[in-house]
Amino acid sequence: MSGVTVVACGVHGCPHASASPDGSDDELRAAIRETPHGVLVRSGCLQGCSTETSSAGATVLVQPCDVHRRPSGPTLVVGPLHEQADVAECCAWLRAGAPAPAPAHLVAGVLAG
Repeated sequence: MSGVTVVACGVHGCPHASASPDGSDDELRAAIRETPHGVLVRSGCLQGCSTETSSAGATVLVQPCDVHRRPSGPTLVVGPLHEQADVAECCAWLRAGAPAPAPAHLVAGVLAG
């Protein structure tokens, strides 16, 4: 793979993102900055932001792409990232260019596209 687009919730006070370890958002941003052809996109909540919903942590979408930003594989649903070890492993995988296969215990699903 040549690059990766990562979509993460950008909603202030999102209960899902808040359930992730402190500093995980900064760690994700740093990992994307260090990933060749990596792009981080902030979106609305990926899980339906509701203060009445409990969560185990943030979920991100990871789309492998070529150097021209064209998708080169399926979009992976990664998360929930509820432990510091999950965040660290996800970020290490992204820094390595998100090679296949992804860490199986982090992948919650694959989006058809």
